[in-house]
Parts: sequence; structure tokens; C-alpha cells
Amino acid sequence: MPEILLKPPDLSAHSTRLLLQWCLERGSDQFTWGCLGGASGLAPFCVAVEQALESLALPAAPRPHLTRTQTEPFIRETGLWRFNNESLVILTGFLPDGLFTDRQGNSDGWIEDVTLYRGSELLLGVITHEGEAALRATDAEIRDLRERRLVPRNSVNRS
Repeated sequence: MPEILLKPPDLSAHSTRLLLQWCLERGSDQFTWGCLGGASGLAPFCVAVEQALESLALPAAPRPHLTRTQTEPFIRETGLWRFNNESLVILTGFLPDGLFTDRQGNSDGWIEDVTLYRGSELLLGVITHEGEAALRATDAEIRDLRERRLVPRNSVNRS
């Protein structure tokens, strides 16, 4: 499936919300995210996000990722949450600057690497610390996104 790369200048906080809504309308039904808390695994921000999403938790399942450690496969057991209008509101509330909100080093914690799935396939994945995202969509869907100005016309295509 074609893939386009996105960078922080491509997506404002508002366009992030519209892109996430577009993903929901196109069948994205699950997501995952990481929360890092510096030295503390129980960082207050991470706990707050976990509590806010608790009722939307799904059973873990094998899912593709954009990144991995040297010992992990790209497809691995993944904690999942239901992606719907409720989780969209919660998620965007914790990402005030959009998908690329980066609070690295914040001792309260921060969200990283939000990844949306359509079924078991990766639709949109963010690599927060590298400031990039990959959107895997059909050619027709990419044209639609460009026409709506949700992704730049000159965004890099990879197949």
C-alpha cells in the first residue's frame, strides 16, 4: 500500500484532529500509544492518560509498528484501545500541539508514537522523537486527503 511521510510542519494541531477524524471515518478502529515518564514508570501524566482511556482498552494483539528495538520484531504483541469518537476527543486533549506534541524530558510523562490501525493493518503511525509520521492509504485516499488539504500536495510518497 502506498505510504506518505508527514513532518510537524505538515500538520497543525487542528489538521491533526481532522486527519484523525478522517482515519476514523475510513475504518480505523484501534490505536496504541506509548507513555514515557523519565525515570518514573508511574509518571502522573501517564497515569492520567491510562485512566482516561481505561474503558476503551482492548485485548492485546499482534500489530505492526514503525519502530522496534534490536530484539523486537516489527509485528509484536501490542496493547490496544478502541478508536472511536470518545477516544478521539480524549487523545487530542492529551496532545495539545497535535500528533507531534513532544514533551520529552517532562518528569510528569508524555505520549509518544501514537499508531492507528484499520483492522490489524497500520494506517497512521507517528515516531514522535524523530518528528515524522507515516500514513498508509490507497492512492484514492491519498488524493482525497490532498484535495481536503489534510496532507501537503508535495508530501513524500513511498511504496
